[in-house]
Amino acid sequence: MSQADTDESTDDTLRPPGPFRLAGRQMLRDFRAGELRLLLVAVTLAVAALTAVGFFADRLERGLGRDARQLMGGDAIVSSDKPTPQAFLDEAARRGLAVATTTTFPSMGRAPDDRGGASRLVAVKAVSDAYPLRGRLKLRREPGGAGLRVR
Repeated sequence: MSQADTDESTDDTLRPPGPFRLAGRQMLRDFRAGELRLLLVAVTLAVAALTAVGFFADRLERGLGRDARQLMGGDAIVSSDKPTPQAFLDEAARRGLAVATTTTFPSMGRAPDDRGGASRLVAVKAVSDAYPLRGRLKLRREPGGAGLRVR
């Protein structure tokens, strides 16, 4: 054999491994060391948590969608910072729709002096006679007390 033949055979044996072979070796080494297992457990846990939150949000949305009309007190709501334009009310009457108006605002409420006279931030909701368009309205004098049927 000549010197040229020897150099060519030496180049073939000293060739570095390809990128895929090197990546496979490193992955096998990391798996044996336990680092890759920890990563797999973390990814599995993250996917499980995201899936659980997604399922919970979907169930909540479906439940609210099912009971939305009862919660709203009607089929649709027109919301504004100003009074409802008369054109809306006239169009609803022309179409034979029942209309109820509400006004909601925060205020301060104060208990009578014989009950301590404490002040609290409250949400006041004033409603028209037609409210609610769906369901029933009950008032309670105290939390957990007997409900007085209004409509």
